[in-house]
Amino acid sequence: MLQRIQSLALGLIVVLMIVFLSLPLWEKTALEQGVRFTIMAYALKCSLGPKVVFPYVYSAACACMVLLLALYTIVVHNNRPLQCILVLTIISVLIG
Repeated sequence: MLQRIQSLALGLIVVLMIVFLSLPLWEKTALEQGVRFTIMAYALKCSLGPKVVFPYVYSAACACMVLLLALYTIVVHNNRPLQCILVLTIISVLIG
């Protein structure tokens, strides 16, 4: 339930983490070979050969953890001390 402005900010975090996990962060096309490299939140992809060249587990795991913590923080709206601890955990994961 959206009782506080904090819930709207946490909802924005949920939406931004979904966007971060689904959209490419960077793309590079080598014109000579016609190869396209794409950096996603979870891996480096190549258009030739194997799809995933180098997996990034840490950034995807942190984004998923922040996403789940933000959703849980919105759900436990009647326990304010727990909500404060969860928000501090989200901040520390985003900073670290």
